Amino acid sequence: MILEDEAAQPKLLVCIDLLEPAAAGEEPRAYHRCVANSRRLLSHAREAGWEVVHCLGRDLPARAVPGLEPLASEPVFQRDGVSAFSSRGFRRRMRTWPSPELVIIGCSLTSSCLATALAAFDRGAPASLVLDAISVRSDNVIGSEAFARAAARMAAPYVTLSHTDDFVGRRRAFQLVAVG
Repeated sequence: MILEDEAAQPKLLVCIDLLEPAAAGEEPRAYHRCVANSRRLLSHAREAGWEVVHCLGRDLPARAVPGLEPLASEPVFQRDGVSAFSSRGFRRRMRTWPSPELVIIGCSLTSSCLATALAAFDRGAPASLVLDAISVRSDNVIGSEAFARAAARMAAPYVTLSHTDDFVGRRRAFQLVAVG
C-alpha cells in the first residue's frame, strides 16, 4: 500500500512536445535518456494520482513517442509560443488548479521547457525542471551538454532543478511494510 504525503504540494506533470518529430534536432543520447526517464516519471505520476497535462506546439505533428501518449483523461493543449503558458487552455487550467508544483519534462530544454518554467516563476507557481527527462538540441554552438549546464545554472535561482529519482524515489519513502 502506498500513502502519499498529505502535506505535499499537489503536482502537475507538464509533458512538453514528447513527439517523435522532436527527436530530429535533439542530441541522440540526451533524447533517449529523456524518453526513458519521461516514461518512468509519467508512469509514477499516473500511479500517484498527479494531474498530467500535455502541451504541444501548434506547428508540430501530434505523433507521440510510444509509451508517452496522453490518456483520454489527460488534457492536451496547443501552444502558440514557446511556453506552455502561451496556450489559453493551459492558462485557464492553471487558474483552476490549487497551487500546483509544475514538474516539467519534454523536448526540448531550449525551445519550451525552460520558457515554461520561467513563465511559471513569473506567475508565482513553483516549477521543477526534471533535467534527465528533458532533451537538448544538438545544434547549439557550444555543444548540447555545455549548453544544458549553462541553461540550468541560469534557471537555478528561479526554478528547482531535479532528476527523475527525486520524484520516483519519494514514492518508496511512503511505502508501508508489514512486519510480522
